[in-house]
Parts: sequence; C-alpha cells; structure tokens
Amino acid sequence: MTRQTNLATAATLRASSSLNAGYGAANLTDGKLTNESRWVSGSMGPHTLMLTWATPQTIGCLQLGTGWLNEGVWGSEFRSLSVRDGSGHELAKVTGNDKTAVELRFTKPVTTDTFQLVFADPGTVRLVEVRVFAPATTYPPLLLPGAIPRPRPVPLFLNQTGYDPDSSKRFTAPTLPDGTPFVVKQGDKAIFQGTIRSNIGDFTALKAAKGEVRIEAAGLLSDPFEIAPLVTLRASLDPALRFFVDNRSLIGTHPSAYGGSAWRDGTYYSYEVPSLVMLYLANPSFFEQAKREVEWKPLAPNFKQVKANGDGGALEAAQAYFREIEPPKPASPDIVKLIHWGVGWHLVKPESADPSGDPKGKRLHPQTIEQLAFFIYAWPQLSDWLPGSLYERTKAFVLTHWNFGIQTEVGDFKGRECPGHSILPNVLLYEATKDKRFLDTAIAQAKWVCEKLDPADPKVTKGQRMSEHMLITGMTVLLPHAEALIRPWLEKWADVMIARSENAYDFRKYDEANWTLPRFTPGSHGGAGWNEPGNIAGFPACALSVARLTGDKKRAERLRVIATAHFDALFGRNPLGAHAAFRGPKDFYGVERGWPKKFADDTCARLELVRGTLSSTAASEHYPNNPDGPFRHPEGWTAFNSAFNVGLAYACREATWLTRKGKIVTLQAPVFAPTATVTVGKTTVRLKAINPEQTLFQATTNATGTLRYGHGFLATEE
Repeated sequence: MTRQTNLATAATLRASSSLNAGYGAANLTDGKLTNESRWVSGSMGPHTLMLTWATPQTIGCLQLGTGWLNEGVWGSEFRSLSVRDGSGHELAKVTGNDKTAVELRFTKPVTTDTFQLVFADPGTVRLVEVRVFAPATTYPPLLLPGAIPRPRPVPLFLNQTGYDPDSSKRFTAPTLPDGTPFVVKQGDKAIFQGTIRSNIGDFTALKAAKGEVRIEAAGLLSDPFEIAPLVTLRASLDPALRFFVDNRSLIGTHPSAYGGSAWRDGTYYSYEVPSLVMLYLANPSFFEQAKREVEWKPLAPNFKQVKANGDGGALEAAQAYFREIEPPKPASPDIVKLIHWGVGWHLVKPESADPSGDPKGKRLHPQTIEQLAFFIYAWPQLSDWLPGSLYERTKAFVLTHWNFGIQTEVGDFKGRECPGHSILPNVLLYEATKDKRFLDTAIAQAKWVCEKLDPADPKVTKGQRMSEHMLITGMTVLLPHAEALIRPWLEKWADVMIARSENAYDFRKYDEANWTLPRFTPGSHGGAGWNEPGNIAGFPACALSVARLTGDKKRAERLRVIATAHFDALFGRNPLGAHAAFRGPKDFYGVERGWPKKFADDTCARLELVRGTLSSTAASEHYPNNPDGPFRHPEGWTAFNSAFNVGLAYACREATWLTRKGKIVTLQAPVFAPTATVTVGKTTVRLKAINPEQTLFQATTNATGTLRYGHGFLATEE
C-alpha cells in the first residue's frame, strides 16, 4: 500500500488563540502525539483553527486527535465543530463529540486552499494532531498512544478515610447479591458480621475499633479505613482552610489572578467569604488553634504578575488592599485573615466579571454585596481580630448598594443564579441591624420561591450545581419567621430528596434518569461535561439543616444518613472508589486513591498548586457500576471548595453537643486541639481535651446559664 501523505504538513496553521507560546498550532503537524506537543486554545470560545495551502488541495478525509493524556487515558476536548472552506461554506459538522480521535470523510472530495475549523465550545479546546488526506478508499487510522485500561477498583466502595462511631456506616457492593455475608476485620479478627441488602452493607452498629479495619465479602477485600471520632472532619477541615490560603490571587501559591477576584477563578457567586464565615461560626476553637500561615505582607515594588484571563485591575486591587485597608491583628487566625482579604478586595474592587463567558459582564453584582452581609453579621465574633474601620466601611457600602428587590431568575447548571440566594443574607442583615426591610425582603423572596418553584424540579435543586445550598440554608434560617409559608415546601423538598436517594449509594440523584447533572448542555466546559464535586460537598448542609427542623424523626434520620453518604461519596463511596481530589492522597488523611484524571498544569487557576482542591466526582456515566465510563471535566474551582466549606460547617454543628452535670461541662466538637472555648450564660469557659482524638472536652465551672459553642445561626446550645 502506498503511504498516504498528511497534506496538513504543507499547510500554514493559524489559531485564533493559544494558551501560551508552547501550545501553538504548529504542534499539530509535528507527528508527536504527546501532551507537550498540542495546540491548547485560550479559555474563552469560540475558537478557530485555519489551515492554508499555497495552492488548492483535493481532500477526502480530515482527522483530529483531541484532548490530553492523563493516567493512561486520552480525554475528548471539543464538543462542536464546523469545517468550512475559505469562503465560509460549511463542508462538515460535528455536534456532541465525545471521541478522542475524530475522522470526517467527504463523500464528495473537496478542493480548496483553506480549511477553517470553527469550534463553538465556550471553554478551552485541545488538539494533539491534525491530518488531512487526499481521496482514497481507506485511510491510516489515528491511534493515540498510551491509552490503556484503567485499573479497576475492588467493588466494595466506602469512605477511604473512615467513619465516626456515632454516625451511619455503610458501603456499596454493586456486584454482590442480597444475602451475601460480610465481615469487618481487624487484622485477621472478625469484629462485626452483617449481610448485604440491595447492594448495601450496613455496619452502623459497630461503635469502636482500634486502628485500621477492612471489609471482606465474597472473597473481596476493601481498602483499609478507621472507625474513629469525627474522622472525616479531621481529614477535611485543615485542607479546606489551606485551599483558601493557597488560592489567593497574586499572593497565594501562584502570582496570577485568573478572573480578577480575590481568589483565583473566583467570581461574584463563588461564595468564598460566606463559606469562611460559616466555618468559623460553627467551629471557632478549631480555627483559633490551627497553624498560622497567613502574613499581612504588601506586594514588593518589583512584584512580577503572571498574566491570566480576566485579571484586569487585579494587581491594582491588591495594591489598594494593602494601602487602604487597615490590617488585621498579627495574631489573628488564618481564617479571620482570609475573611479580611476577601472583604477588603470586594471593597477596593467591587465590580467583577465571571471569566467563563457570563453574559452579565463586568458590574457590581448583587451576590458580591450579599457576600459582605455575612461579614457584618459575624462582626461581634470578628471584632477582637479585625479593625473597626473595615466594619464601618463595609456596612456603609452594603447599605448604600443593597437591592431590596425579588430575584426571579433561575440559573442554569453553571450555578450563577441559584434562586433564593438573597434569603440568607437578608435574614443575617436583619439580625445585625434590626432593620425590618431586610426581613420583609427575605420573606417576600421565600414566598416567591414557595409559590413559583417546585422542589421536585431538579433544575431548582441539584441543577443549581455547587450553589444549591444557598436556597436551602436560607429557607431553614428564615423558617422561624415564616413557619406556615416555608415548612410545607421544605417537607416536600425532604421527601423528594429522600426518594431520589433510594439507591445502593444513598446518593441523591438529579432525577430518575440521571444520577448527576446531564452531561452536555449549552455552556458545558471543555467538552467533557459538567462536573459537580461542589454539589456533593455542599449537599450535606442542605440535608442537615432540614433534618434539624423537620419535626419527623424518621425523615430526619434518613436525611442524616444521606448527608453522611455524600461525604462518603467524596471520599470513595462511588463507582471509581476514588476521592474527589486528584491530590487526595497528599492532602487528605487516610486517602489512598485520588481522582484518577488530572486537569492540565499551569492552566487557569493553577490549582495543581493548591492544597485541598476538589477536582471531580463520579457521574451518570459511571453509576451504578461502570468504572470505565468517560470522565467529566476534571478541573477544580474555588466555588466547589466554598460549597465544601458550607457542607463542613453544617457537619461541624451536627457533630457538636454540650452537656452539664453539676458543675462539670462537657463538649464534643471537631476541634482536634488541646482546648475549646464555650460560653456558660455570659461567662467564657475554657475546656481541656479528655480523649486522645481531642474531640471531647471538660471543665468545672460555677457559672450558670445557657451552654453555647460556636456563634450565630451555626451555634450549638444546651
């Protein structure tokens, strides 16, 4: 057979954009099928690749190799393509692509001196090879090297880190029939026996075990894990905090500011400040004793910024922050310094634009102002650390720009406009100012939600992606002010969520047909489909907040099981048996397998440099048991980790309890430090840890009154 010539090697290639000089269009005809030799577009589509020949060519076939090689798997990296000639006439079209090697054969040979490849994708497009052949009966296949079968996890899927003695303890065995016995083993000793039902093994009754244990069933042996007090929170709280240390724009672990906000790839709805405030309110003693890493240190005069998409004004904002905003006290906890950073940035640079193609563009977004409401609410707890000038400036800004209108937009899967996102900020401002306009606005917004939105509509719930928690936490905090209005809606919500979680993973599905967000919709990023680790990480806040208020013991208990199952899903109870973080084994205690697909380094927010980054999660393509299914987009995001913070804040409150017996006060809380501080009436009392895990604390006091740990709407009282 005569060897066919790749006509593309004789063409001049030009691209509408490239990520950087190393990823230029010339790489596409060098014959190297490697990650290092690709064309990678800029982040904002659409994108055009032009092939131009000195003389017209007669063409029978076009081949494209797409994506990047990661962990032995090539990922597809464009969805929509229009192939046109030099006059703009469309010669071929591709929609809904999920292939890594794409071949287009022209039934009628095309004669042209120009090929225009127009990719409609709104995000980044990645190609590794372009081949163009003259008409023939057959063409050499485009084979991408390195694609090997993925390792198959043992199908006993569980939380790799472990389980709390007092919470539900369940695993998924998708291949084992009802009645299969299982044992929990400590070394060679069986310490619990059970039977699998509906592909679930339940060992909740096992309350204690020393060291690592495993599950054995039908010859299968699970990953090792622990049963230890509040072990998932122990594994999560510090990485959650460190994410926001590392990901600060310019001054974190990379001198860039992708998107132009306080955190790289942050935006008006990414909820950083509220999520940090909520963590602190729920578990102050942990964060007050956490290691200090954050320094208030102005940028050096010769600071070198690495430019990134959407970063206009970021350097000036950082300089203004250090120049205009009075610093926090040097001994302030890191979480307080991070709140200071976020609030200060919003004040000096209040206008922003979502870097991912938001039609709203650059402006002062209502959700930016709403973030500041959480700071005003928490000021009594933050005032020991932060300057009063910051509070006064923030309060004046918020009161000047607050929108008392009703939000009627229901956002799409991106998560930009969760319905009811203004409810909680309005309630908090009412509590902080006692201005009834805020409460009236919150109730009016809740009334619109209850009358116009059906909690059975997945677009209202899981369809809001990582932002879903904004609506449900707002409704639960407002409930005491509008019981008759909100309770029936929340009860229906709870019943729908419970029904959609009746499966082998206790996983709340999108709807009957889809486990997760439908893969492809307008705006799905990168061609690989919507990823949703933030939704799974934030959903426990929804379930736990409603469980406390439902008044139905059975419903409440089921919601708590589902909440635990979503943390378990992040930690490995999923069809890939993987943690949601690619860096999981490095960043999260007890994790052996992180997310198997890595996002490209040195791209967008550079989250490969950020501790605690949640990357992606199993999707409909994997459930209930298809570990070979295609991956969704593997890129982490600030908004995902903000949702993780919110889920953790509610889990901290759920794990906390207080008792008093005579003069002895006992606290359980996920502090993991030598002491914890509670209030007894108006008296502050410091308790000492009484167990090795530093989750139980005691003190003797003569003080009387209500016991309280934490602050505000996330406090625990007895």
